[in-house]
Amino acid sequence: MSFSSGRTFKIWDYRVGHNQLLLRSPESPGMAGNVDVIFVGVDYFDIPTRIDGLEFVEPTDSEIAHFDAQVSRAHRSSEVFCLTSRDRRYFVVGVAFWVVENNLDTCVSSLETPGFGRPEGAIDRVLDRSRPAHASRATV
Repeated sequence: MSFSSGRTFKIWDYRVGHNQLLLRSPESPGMAGNVDVIFVGVDYFDIPTRIDGLEFVEPTDSEIAHFDAQVSRAHRSSEVFCLTSRDRRYFVVGVAFWVVENNLDTCVSSLETPGFGRPEGAIDRVLDRSRPAHASRATV
């Protein structure tokens, strides 16, 4: 995980049926396009509704152990994803994430709608994505 951005992100959408979470930094003056952080297979998240700047960092062993003990294992391949902002740590336990740029209208979500797929233009460019956990890294 290496993505970081000084942009402001907000919780934009959550789809219960497929446990998808969308954090969006919408297009604004001086910032072309949206930057979306899409999590899938979400079992747990602890994020404020607004984050000013974010960076993906590796969770500590104790953080992984904490979520291993607290969160049910709905997905055997779930991982603990840690985001930092202003020296605070926030967490998402899920299967995978993507960070993408797009030019969707503000009211259009980039999350997949069952039976319909993602809206056209939902992904213009992938900026980062999760990779399989390393053998030495625990999963939740």
